[in-house]
Amino acid sequence: MGTIDFFTDAAEFLTVAKDYLAGEPVTANVLATNAEKATRVEQEGPYRWFAVAREGDRVVGAAMRTANFEPYPLYVCPMPEPAALELARALHARGEYAGGANGALPAARP
Repeated sequence: MGTIDFFTDAAEFLTVAKDYLAGEPVTANVLATNAEKATRVEQEGPYRWFAVAREGDRVVGAAMRTANFEPYPLYVCPMPEPAALELARALHARGEYAGGANGALPAARP
């Protein structure tokens, strides 16, 4: 089982996720651009985080929840199915309802 690490600091997220994001330049573009912008511009909303999915020490996926409109959908990048399921479990443990998901399939499905 992998782990999910959540970040409210976009710069910290970018530091941790940089190799993963560089390896997914097309599919991670929206997330990387939004995170970079968040290092310069304060964003508001009830949910605002970035996350990485890890298998051991290796980042195998990334996600964010930065939408400031209901239902505050997630944006997910490619990740193995077990990592996507772990992200869903982590959200449930945090008491967050995922009102929708955009991004890469199949990670957006679970």
